[in-house]
Amino acid sequence: MHGQKMTTERVSAFSDALIAVIMTIMVLELKAPESPEITAMLALWPTVVSYALSYLFIAIIWINHHHLLRLVHFASTRLIWVNFLHLFLVSLLPFTTAWMARTDLAPMPVAIYAGVFVLVNAAYLLFEREIFAQAEAGAMPEPARRLARRRTLIGLAIFALAGLVAPFAPLLGFFLICCASFSISSRRSSAAACKGRRNNHTENSKQVINAKETVMSTIRYRTADVDGFKIFYREAGSPDAPKLLLLHGFPSAGHMFRDLIPLLSDRFHIVAPDLPGFGQSDLPARPATFDGIAATIDRFTEIVGFDHYAVYVFDYGAPTGFQLAVKHPERITAIISQNGNAYVEGLSDGWNPIRAYWEDGLRGEPQCAEGDAAAGGDDLAIYPWCRRSDGGFAGRLFARQFLSGPA
Repeated sequence: MHGQKMTTERVSAFSDALIAVIMTIMVLELKAPESPEITAMLALWPTVVSYALSYLFIAIIWINHHHLLRLVHFASTRLIWVNFLHLFLVSLLPFTTAWMARTDLAPMPVAIYAGVFVLVNAAYLLFEREIFAQAEAGAMPEPARRLARRRTLIGLAIFALAGLVAPFAPLLGFFLICCASFSISSRRSSAAACKGRRNNHTENSKQVINAKETVMSTIRYRTADVDGFKIFYREAGSPDAPKLLLLHGFPSAGHMFRDLIPLLSDRFHIVAPDLPGFGQSDLPARPATFDGIAATIDRFTEIVGFDHYAVYVFDYGAPTGFQLAVKHPERITAIISQNGNAYVEGLSDGWNPIRAYWEDGLRGEPQCAEGDAAAGGDDLAIYPWCRRSDGGFAGRLFARQFLSGPA
């Protein structure tokens, strides 16, 4: 989605899947000998060592990949494309491995095999630089970063040397590839990062504690006096940020957004009120209606300074949010609707028993007269909510919504 960053978890999941496919393709190239003799197995030593080395190299790539992605939380567009390039070059390994194995480590296949290692390591170097550019200074100290880059360059140089030697001495070239593979093991990332963590253990612990305290203090709990009516609400984010109004559903309250608010508070000024009769807000003195709740929340938005905002509506919050949009379209920048209906067609067949319940009315409870309905615009007529208190659930609300049309 435009304006949103991709998390490194998604990048890691995609990379894991592709690496698994690459390993599977490489395994499928292994063919069992037709002879039952041990000599037949020994004759396959080029295939075995070629497969073992490629498997080891891909395993090292996977480990290093995960160590680096742990240093950042979001992936830039450049990092995503560098990762694609890196994985594409890794995908060439099954082909070169099979060619080298079938030719019994012939000079040219070994040289091409080394060349693929050079390309993969060069792409990894770019990937590593992108990670270091995005990572915070405390995530990995500068000395550890220099050590990681130095080992990457050393491995790249040995792979290149192997490619130059292989046409004349393929076994020596293959040996150099093995040495280079071990030189770029995960110790360059994990050990360096662990060293940095040990040297900065106290500082990092303070950062973790401060981060948790920051999240806990992100949400501010307040009340607003709306013409003598108390509305409890949760607020987060900078007042200068784009404004977002969160309207909850039945039978919940603004508490339902407790996990969502911290995730959005760095980009939005968020207000999540408890609708009248819900949560910690005052209970209306008389049966609540959509119009009444919408009027209260409309006045509430003015009191908290929400004059230009997006509105998220869920379930029973939808009629309130939709009425705000009908009444003040110039104030609404966007509507995000989750299970919010304002028309009969939006109710599935599973609602038929409840709709019949609405039509029959509640035994022993006052009926909601259609004459009490207040239109929410030329096209939208919203009938009053009937409050019931049977079963000990005081203030339970039921609603009827109809899209008015020609008689």
